[in-house]
Amino acid sequence: MKIAYCTIASANYLPRVKVLADSLAAHQPGATFHVLLCEWPERCRDLSVQTGFEFLSPADVCADWQHMAFSYDVTEFNTALKPFLLAYLLERHGDAVFYFDPDIEIFGSLDRLEALAAHHALILTPHVCEPVAMDGLRPGIDDIIRLGQFNLGFIGLRRNPQVDGALRWWQEVCIDYCVSDLQRGLFVDQFWAAALPSFIQDFHCLRDPEYNAAYWNIFQRPLERAPSGWLCQGRPLKFFHFSGLPQNDLTLVSRYQNRVDAIPGSALHMLLAQYAEGIANNTWSEFADQPYSFSRFNDGKEIGLALRRAFLDLPRSQRRQIAAPFDRSSHGPRRMHADRVAVRVVRGLAARLGEFADVAGARGLVAAMRQTARYLWRAVFH
Repeated sequence: MKIAYCTIASANYLPRVKVLADSLAAHQPGATFHVLLCEWPERCRDLSVQTGFEFLSPADVCADWQHMAFSYDVTEFNTALKPFLLAYLLERHGDAVFYFDPDIEIFGSLDRLEALAAHHALILTPHVCEPVAMDGLRPGIDDIIRLGQFNLGFIGLRRNPQVDGALRWWQEVCIDYCVSDLQRGLFVDQFWAAALPSFIQDFHCLRDPEYNAAYWNIFQRPLERAPSGWLCQGRPLKFFHFSGLPQNDLTLVSRYQNRVDAIPGSALHMLLAQYAEGIANNTWSEFADQPYSFSRFNDGKEIGLALRRAFLDLPRSQRRQIAAPFDRSSHGPRRMHADRVAVRVVRGLAARLGEFADVAGARGLVAAMRQTARYLWRAVFH
């Protein structure tokens, strides 16, 4: 069975991609590794020449890439292209595909994963495999449920009709709804991927502690350094996910949590320090400060999140009428005026949240909703 390995990153994450690529080559010799670089295609070509590695560009895997790049911020866009990359690779480069986030390092053979792919069409790792106390620390089990039961920093797929259908559904969702909006309960592609086991019958939940160890489960999976290498819960570590690594203070483990500390001298701190050293001193480390291609219009003006949301709120058919969304002139005066109105309205709503809450407390929810509606009417039409 032919297997493709892959990741997705923007240029500033290339030092992490290099660690992933080198560790995969060391522990899975002969593995074919593909990298989708979320930058302009011309920049992908330039970076391919500079690094000697042939990167895929968004244009290679997705017809809607420009509109999605304009609609989403950097994290959203990187994750939104995941089902497109997986489908592309399954169609052209393998019977099965394994995706790893770029901030993962491989520490052991992945032969067991490849064996599982021969018998299962979908492989996912849950964030945690034991109950987590509701003690106010992060992440709590409520956080994990909201963000998605499975961590999509890793996914394995073997092609079959159910997988093809699930990927088409996931692609459609990610064109319009791959946002990070925790107030609405949405967290990029991971939220939607929680439904994949319902669509794909041959599903395997990979619970073994040595796979996808990270800040969200390391407090349940003791780490130690042995003469033979790293052990996780007494078993040889296969891969670790360094999500949210705070390079200025490794004792924090991740900027997304406060449940566990990495005490200097501990196995966890040594592992984090080794990884930080690896990404700071490799042949791609020079790209760490690269700006994101899609952060600005072609004329250099920055694209704010409010403007992206205003664009995403348009029906897909209207978005597609704007052939070159990064060219401000292609939006036209009316559209740009609508964008400015949207930004003003969103900022105004944010500034008045306390006022609306006071009205709701004093006069009830209906009164607060009426006041909000009056504000929106004045903001939009006056």
